[in-house]
Amino acid sequence: MKGKLGLMCMLALGVSTPALADFKAADKHAADTTALQLRALQADFDKKFDDRAKSHAAVAAGQTADTESADKAIGDQVMNGFAQTDGLCQSVKVDDLTKTFSGRRKNAENYLSCVKLLTAAIKTNAARLNNPTTMLAVNSYADEVVKAAVDNTTPAVTEDQFMGLTWGVGFGFSFGGGARIDSADIDSAGIVRATSDKKQLPRAILEFHEYIFDGKYKENLLGTGPFVAVSSSDQKVLSGVAVGWMAGIKPDTKDSSGYSIGVGAILDAAVKDLATGFEDGKAAPAGETAARFKSESKWSAIVFVTRTF
Repeated sequence: MKGKLGLMCMLALGVSTPALADFKAADKHAADTTALQLRALQADFDKKFDDRAKSHAAVAAGQTADTESADKAIGDQVMNGFAQTDGLCQSVKVDDLTKTFSGRRKNAENYLSCVKLLTAAIKTNAARLNNPTTMLAVNSYADEVVKAAVDNTTPAVTEDQFMGLTWGVGFGFSFGGGARIDSADIDSAGIVRATSDKKQLPRAILEFHEYIFDGKYKENLLGTGPFVAVSSSDQKVLSGVAVGWMAGIKPDTKDSSGYSIGVGAILDAAVKDLATGFEDGKAAPAGETAARFKSESKWSAIVFVTRTF
């Protein structure tokens, strides 16, 4: 689901996003469709087990009956059920949801749920044969069917996670305007001499973002959108807060993580600088023997790279 930040941006830009009601309707459609598939599947199994019971009862009564064919019919039903699972569960998807990342994810999750329920029902019916060897084979095949479904749905899930509200950690640099001198002396001639400034600072970044526009580059998903971040420096655990715009790339279809670059502005509190009347390279105010400083909030530009998760 899209976060509030992306939702506000989408509404402002006229970009559509599925409503909660759409997802509820999709869930209901998926549940109803899956229930129908399960009832039909169970009815087929019940009929074949009934035929099997009758044939075995006939043999027990000394009559002639083809029990082998009855047993084989159940085995065929098991394999046909597995083979048809993908096609049957495709019907739980809603076409209207394929236009957005969150919609495609919803379809994928409902499809996977359907596959798991149908395969579980097939395994339950296969267990009625009371044949351990058969159950080993059935369980193994069921695991393969579910794994294939997971592999098919993973890209839709990870793409929505990548594009949705998420976070990343990384590093970058800030570039501030003004002197930002945090250490200075007054020499023997009475001239202020800066010994340290904080115009450029390395930063550790923890950012939260949501991509509202997407694209492709060599089959890799690209996203771009706004971010907010907090930053630390070598002197402060929390040195500033930042806002801006970033872009990212998701190189692996099976993984929601990616790499991003952000550009924005960061506000630092209590930035130290020379007090009024003191300027680097100029004479100190009369009577002053030591440099004086002041602290105030200041904006800087920031550029950083992050690994998103």
